[in-house]
Amino acid sequence: MKKAAFLIFIFVLGFNFSAACEDAVQENLHSLDIGTIVITPSKIEEQYEDLPQNVSVVKAQSIEDSGLTATASILDRLPSVNIIDYGSDGTVKTVHTRGLSGAQVLTLLDGIPAHTPRDGLADLNKINLSDIEKIEVLKGPASSIYGSGAMGGVLNIITKDGKSFPKTMIKGTYGLYDTREASLAHGRDLDIFDYYLSHDTYKTDGHRKNSDYEYHNTKLKLGYQPEENNRLSLAYRYYQSELGSLGPSQWEDIDNRQEAWQQNFDLTWKADLSEQSNVLFKFYHNIDRLDFMWNLAADNVDAHHSTVYGADLQFAHKILDSIRLTGGYNRKEFGLNSSSTGKYSAFLNAFYVEGEYDPFQRMKIYFGARYDDYSNFGDRISPSGRFAWWINDNFKVHGLYARSFRAPTFNDLYWPREAFFWGGGVEGNARLSPEKAESFEFGISTYFLKALWADVTFFRNRVKDLIIWNMDENWWSRPENLSATIIQGVEWNTDFVIWQKVKANFNYTYLYAKNKETKDWLIYRPQHSYKLNLNYKTYNDWTFDLAWRYITKRFTVDNNLRSLGHYWVCDASISKKFWDIWEFRVSGNNLFDEEYEEQEGYPMPGTQILTSLKCEF
Repeated sequence: MKKAAFLIFIFVLGFNFSAACEDAVQENLHSLDIGTIVITPSKIEEQYEDLPQNVSVVKAQSIEDSGLTATASILDRLPSVNIIDYGSDGTVKTVHTRGLSGAQVLTLLDGIPAHTPRDGLADLNKINLSDIEKIEVLKGPASSIYGSGAMGGVLNIITKDGKSFPKTMIKGTYGLYDTREASLAHGRDLDIFDYYLSHDTYKTDGHRKNSDYEYHNTKLKLGYQPEENNRLSLAYRYYQSELGSLGPSQWEDIDNRQEAWQQNFDLTWKADLSEQSNVLFKFYHNIDRLDFMWNLAADNVDAHHSTVYGADLQFAHKILDSIRLTGGYNRKEFGLNSSSTGKYSAFLNAFYVEGEYDPFQRMKIYFGARYDDYSNFGDRISPSGRFAWWINDNFKVHGLYARSFRAPTFNDLYWPREAFFWGGGVEGNARLSPEKAESFEFGISTYFLKALWADVTFFRNRVKDLIIWNMDENWWSRPENLSATIIQGVEWNTDFVIWQKVKANFNYTYLYAKNKETKDWLIYRPQHSYKLNLNYKTYNDWTFDLAWRYITKRFTVDNNLRSLGHYWVCDASISKKFWDIWEFRVSGNNLFDEEYEEQEGYPMPGTQILTSLKCEF
């Protein structure tokens, strides 16, 4: 903790120094792009500084500078975001935001839900990092627009197309554990037509026995844009992987294997019907299959096949330049055919409306509600109210009140009773109720030229019937509804420019997450998280990137009798550009070889060094 306090003190000094350097900012290589357009909170593009909720935005250049190869690793740098990682490449990595779990954070890929109805999770391994144009992370409930699964926020991943990436990229990476990656991407803008094609292959032996991982990821995106504000796009994605499934260190199994396939198809039309009106239509079809092979036996395979069909129609209209009304209809059909769980299907019809009122230029008020009708759970209404108020040119206050919910997944309800031969087991719970949350947040933001941005937000979530998969002292894991839980905390996030060439982010999250009745801490929720990110660009095309995070103790069982200790991890990357088209990079993850676990029984890799060579023209 002394190291953490020292680093905080040093960078608070840097914060104050940058604020005093008004003249130097104008010549900086770095600036903070406060004018970034985001679409996450309301599905309507808005200026960053007008948002009534806290949104983290990561752009393609920041992803490239990091030298990381996994989407989850990028997200782990953000405030109030913690990744629950099973250690090896290819294993499940779930996103927690503000103490709410991965199934409570809605993941969108170009606006399309990426979750499977099987477990309610989106596999971030299936999203090619080099395809990403921008990542938006909304922290806080969004059920009034997106429905179930958005209690904890929305992760919106926006991928490249021929207009944003009209060039060719070839990249090769090699590192420890015989890690190899080859990437190819090509895009072209042909006036009213554009296309983008990419393929990525990755293979590693892994840092444990039977933890090897190999995947192939292909994407095709076509666009037709006859007018500036009229665009039709079609996208197809295919992913296939194979990996070893060693299991926890207490009971390693060198024979278990896992294979996965996923296909996604989506059609999107977005157009301005007039200066005051616009329309958005999406149709999508997701296919996901997971095969788990026990002891390499061909007749001992658990196969899980899930499908989702969805359509979303939205219309927005502006009245008198101060009022905007948005309404939409969402239809979704989803099913599961599992050799373990069984065969199930359900459908959803939903309607939502949101109003935006700008009574005067310094304040925006948002109010909305969504009605969801599930064939297997009945209906739910999710209302919300939000505001953003500029006190003066440099300070903004923002607030939120919302109610949200999450329906149990097929696995939560129907997973059959399975006893492991070494003891313990797993089983579902058909008596589960949907989770319900009442949320409140209030924050203050400050903006100073393009050199400083800071936000402090207090948040509080009262969750009833929270679904938790708990492992008891006999190693049995079952989902159950907790009658009431309180999850609250404070999030501090600061972006600033130091001197003329260094951009930095420091963020800290304090989290209080307890069962209201037993007073026990919820599992895998750290009370304190500190994160520091630095990026240094020189005039002669060198780039240095450094990331550090410190996470405190987390309990691993509901009665708080077992826990994982605190840890700190440092990652770094150095790159150099040659002749405008070549770039050589060396990156190191977990530079100080910290021994730690994100999930009990699954050790994280030690130091890993990667080198890459990229050609872009």
